[in-house]
Amino acid sequence: MVLSTVPENQRLVSAPSNPEDTVSDGGKKPPTLREVSPSWFWRVGAAAALLVVPAAYLVLIGIVAHLSGRKQSLFGDDTLEVLQLASTLWPISFAAVVGPFLRTLALYCAERGSTLGSLEFLLTSQTTVAAVKNLFAFRHIHIWTIGIVVIWSFSLLGGQAAVRSLGLQSRRNVEEIEAMHYFSQVPLRTLCHNEPPGPGEGGTYTACESTFGQPTSSLSRELPAFRRAVNAAFSRPDILLSHSNVSTDYNDTVIEQLGGFAQAARLGKQDIWRNVRVPFMELLPEYDHQSPEAWTKVPLEKYVLYSSFIGVPVRGGTRPEAAGNSKFEPLQYQGLEFGLNTKPNLWLDIVKNNATYSHFNEDLNTTIEAPLQLIVGGECLNGEKRVHMIRVCNIVTSYVDVDVGCKRLSSTDDLNCQADRIRRTLDSKDSTYLTDLSYKPVSSRLPYEMPFTTATYDPFMPGLLERYIRQPLLTFSTDNYNQGDPLPACYSDLSQSLFEARFATALNTFLMASYNSIVLTGADTRIVFGIDQFLNSTHDNDSIDGLTRDSPSIKIPNGCFVPGSGVSSKDRLQATNNIRVQIRDVEPDSDVGRIVLTTDTTYKRLDWNRAYV
Repeated sequence: MVLSTVPENQRLVSAPSNPEDTVSDGGKKPPTLREVSPSWFWRVGAAAALLVVPAAYLVLIGIVAHLSGRKQSLFGDDTLEVLQLASTLWPISFAAVVGPFLRTLALYCAERGSTLGSLEFLLTSQTTVAAVKNLFAFRHIHIWTIGIVVIWSFSLLGGQAAVRSLGLQSRRNVEEIEAMHYFSQVPLRTLCHNEPPGPGEGGTYTACESTFGQPTSSLSRELPAFRRAVNAAFSRPDILLSHSNVSTDYNDTVIEQLGGFAQAARLGKQDIWRNVRVPFMELLPEYDHQSPEAWTKVPLEKYVLYSSFIGVPVRGGTRPEAAGNSKFEPLQYQGLEFGLNTKPNLWLDIVKNNATYSHFNEDLNTTIEAPLQLIVGGECLNGEKRVHMIRVCNIVTSYVDVDVGCKRLSSTDDLNCQADRIRRTLDSKDSTYLTDLSYKPVSSRLPYEMPFTTATYDPFMPGLLERYIRQPLLTFSTDNYNQGDPLPACYSDLSQSLFEARFATALNTFLMASYNSIVLTGADTRIVFGIDQFLNSTHDNDSIDGLTRDSPSIKIPNGCFVPGSGVSSKDRLQATNNIRVQIRDVEPDSDVGRIVLTTDTTYKRLDWNRAYV
């Protein structure tokens, strides 16, 4: 058998020897470039249609930017739902637009002359990962290559990861609100002071918001609300931990029953009406006695000791939607240094001396040089004989600034406010010796009401107040008095520091309960999404270098070492990436042109009305 052979350098398909050979058998010339190219609609219209989804997505992004920081609304919720659907289409449509654009850009550059490395970068950078990979693989770092990587990064910004980072957030507003005057630092005797009528002049009458500052005729109407507030304040389970003996086993049991330390701390931040409790600044763990005017942080996960079981009402300055607020409240509380048919064991009275009269002077400008003193008395057993236990306490006022933070997780949740920081007020105008008891109606009525309000009808049965002062953990106990037990109001075995702290908290609670009961008992983020990132990397196709192999139109410059045919196109491109090529007509003088990729670059462009083969 005879086999015909073809020389290695001979082409398998013979090229036409002259332009006339390109004419078809029917005698027709080849069509022009315009005739064989797709119509303008398919070349531009189809690509423009792909821009609809990205354009709509950009409109949604603009709406989201417009809604940022605004309150929650039905339109905003619908926008987030539409955005979740659009985020699924965004990466697909983004790649459908950017990918063909880069290929078209590569063709445009090839027609005008470009290096193989640049064309390879444009043709293979069809995803974010591929673009970043090419940037380092080819070491083709230029402004335009970095720009392409940046463009591809926008596909991630519109995906599910970006949508999941959007949602309702707690807004933080720092506002100045009008504080209710009876919870301000203005002394009660100043607020309730009434000027008698002078000669030819009318007097001034100021309505006093304290129950004990009301006229005698209306006192009977105000006292029931005061007593209800006191008993309700002493009924919260968290008061069992207030100034309790932490060394007792029962203390751990109470904390466990409340739900743990975190739950106990949360319960203590507000009273039963969600008013903000003010901590005892001097008893906070981080309080610095050397710098009382420095801000002291209130622990979040630890039960702290509060100056009163009734807190400060925080009304106004809040919004119904999910929000967070911060309020600056100048406040005060009292500290101690040391008829009902009920039968109290405890009794109170005000020490009457020269210093006392300066507190009750009609002239508000009178200088007060000594604190008001309160006597706390009760009976103790000395063998079989009853003796009186008497403690004399100096009443002083702590003027503090409290930073109150409020948070509402959603429009249907409650507004939770708590004291975040506290400090001593800078340059307080009033004396620390001036207290609410410096107003005579308060000092004459409160010492009577305080023991009777929580007392029982049995003289040997301690009331709420008496149980709390003895041992907060046993405040709710109903055990009967046993022979040999200390009398209900005998605190001789109680340390001075514990007695001062417990009685001061009780005194402040009673004083707070005497304020306007309507205001006192009135009613009034974040969803954090994890970011899921999804990167889709396509398989790398053959390199553009494959078009240059064994091509007579490609001339390898001298000094450029090109590996053999056994090397892949990707590896071969490392040597040929700087070779400049162009798609052009290599037979411009013939009647019918020929379009090839060549290294013989010129400034001539392809002609739409010319026929090519």
